[in-house]
Amino acid sequence: MLERGHKIAYWGSYVYVKVPVTNTRGEAGQSISQLARDGVKLNVTAVMTNDLIKLLVLVGKDLSDYSRETVAMFYMDAAAAGFNIAVALEQRS
Repeated sequence: MLERGHKIAYWGSYVYVKVPVTNTRGEAGQSISQLARDGVKLNVTAVMTNDLIKLLVLVGKDLSDYSRETVAMFYMDAAAAGFNIAVALEQRS
């Protein structure tokens, strides 16, 4: 990956080399660190695998609940920033 990164960087000063956080062998970081030390401009990408996604707390969460929580969060953030948002609330039985 180092050799390829240097070749791509040689194309021009405007070129950024896209490098994954981990390679196909699951090794992370070494190439990124070395290329950065060598002055190569980088665009580092992270790849989400199903195994990583399963670790996220939102997996399996009801999307309607998540949507309501997101709207409530935006409302609270707006109110905290001084915005006045008129809201018509439905009465629930």
